[in-house]
Amino acid sequence: MPVAAPAPSVSGMNSNHLLRIGGAAAILAVIVQLAAAMLEPIRDGDTDKAIRTIAESGAWTGRWLVHLAGIVLIVIAVAVVTRTFSEGRAKEWARVGQSLFVIAGTLGVAEVLVGGSTKHLADGWAVAAPGQKLSYRAAFEGAWNATVALDFGALILLSLYIATLAAAILTGDVYARWVGWTSAVAAPLLFVGMLLELRSPVGTAVGVVGNLLVFVVLIALGLSMWRRAASPAMHDADGHAPYDCDGLTRRAVSHVEQAMAPIEAAETAVDNP
Repeated sequence: MPVAAPAPSVSGMNSNHLLRIGGAAAILAVIVQLAAAMLEPIRDGDTDKAIRTIAESGAWTGRWLVHLAGIVLIVIAVAVVTRTFSEGRAKEWARVGQSLFVIAGTLGVAEVLVGGSTKHLADGWAVAAPGQKLSYRAAFEGAWNATVALDFGALILLSLYIATLAAAILTGDVYARWVGWTSAVAAPLLFVGMLLELRSPVGTAVGVVGNLLVFVVLIALGLSMWRRAASPAMHDADGHAPYDCDGLTRRAVSHVEQAMAPIEAAETAVDNP
């Protein structure tokens, strides 16, 4: 009677695929977000300038689609990164950070939806009669300011997530410690930069440095996940570092023997007074 061959390990295959997907998503997210930033006009508070720029732009809606793609890629990368923290305090920090990132991602998607609608308002303003332009301008200004507020909230929450990511990396042994320290520097720069941006141009520069460091962290995490996927010995079926079962067994037996030694000595003393 022929014996069926054992089925291949699906969990191991999925782990390698997820690590590759997460690594690719992290690196592509940086490229896509940089592209979206270059397509966005400066938000200097000049509503008239912004509405004219957007009305004349033929790629404004496309810019927001690019931004949305960047958000989706970061979400995928973060989901896989969170999965790699499997135990101890690193796992707890990763769980806390995941909740913060969900809120940040939600605000980011809301910003995309509102920002995309500004093209319709700007086009309406461009072709409206002089008596109707004021109403289009007021609606545009409200939507434009909403995108600024949503962007502010998303980046503040992102900075808090980066702080928890730094804690997870530094308390675990999954990623290089320099990635954790880079995250620890990026988080306060991004947070303080967003707060200072409300009152001083210096905040913009600080925020840019924070964002660049976040991009460095994403690239480092992406490359690390890709290398882990290419080296099966670095992780087990769940993507975690494999245990040395023989070594653990020997150490456990040794500890038991040491614990039993006083008991055996006492029994010997009782039997041989």
